[in-house]
Amino acid sequence: MTIMAENLVAVLTNCYGEYGVAGAIENVRALGLRNLEVAVRSHSGDLVVPESVVPTEKLPEAELQAYKDKLDEHGVLATSVNGGDDMLDPEGIERVKKRLDICVKFGASILVGSAGEVSDDTDRMQLYRNLTDVGDYAAERGIIVAFETHPGITVNGPEMVRTMKDLDHPNLRLNFDTGNILFYNDGADVIEHLNMVIEWVCHFHLKDSRGGFHEWYFPALGDGGAVDFAEVGRVSNDAGFYGPFSMELEGIRGEPLLTLEQRQERLQRSVDHLRDIGFLN
Repeated sequence: MTIMAENLVAVLTNCYGEYGVAGAIENVRALGLRNLEVAVRSHSGDLVVPESVVPTEKLPEAELQAYKDKLDEHGVLATSVNGGDDMLDPEGIERVKKRLDICVKFGASILVGSAGEVSDDTDRMQLYRNLTDVGDYAAERGIIVAFETHPGITVNGPEMVRTMKDLDHPNLRLNFDTGNILFYNDGADVIEHLNMVIEWVCHFHLKDSRGGFHEWYFPALGDGGAVDFAEVGRVSNDAGFYGPFSMELEGIRGEPLLTLEQRQERLQRSVDHLRDIGFLN
């Protein structure tokens, strides 16, 4: 299927693992791309991204500026920033606000992060108040917060619909993750869930898998086989959405640590797949 569109495809810097944001800035142009989703917090578990290789809110202003200068020097754009936190924790909310300020510094228009989990209606109402506070802060800076497909109030289509309708905030939207919808929802149909929520989607994570429930298998796009990226593009384009679509390759549980060259090759195969199916020109 050919998608007649100019989709904006980016790379989440976590795809470069321990090589971090600098590695992403230095190598993304070789893929024929120039847009990054810049991680501003560490990542642990099956994908390790040390705090030392990302521009966190803890850094002094001069070091944050050095990252912005490096982006500019390489002709790379920070389309979005990835940096959620615990939205029921007042300290987590303050960290997210500082990351929204990093968005402004880097010229990004979207902050991607988790919406949060709740155990009862009291938690939900408090979480909604906190998210609205963050949404208002984002609005003052011209930023949109895009909630991840993570456990909690945005784990799947029905939960996303409820949350978006309840919040009803123009600066609180969704990041739809094509791999996580399968990882967190046994037997889910990616396109069915996407169709439920496309009107609220302002950002994507393009992630492939074999479709296994809680199976950490996120290879190059096209290698997993469970996600029809051409159909994802068609649904999005039909709704008037052309990006950002941020590639997120989190690797395969148990595989050896990848070299920079192996990470770049996996990303290149992903770009090639998107071009082969007409998703990317």
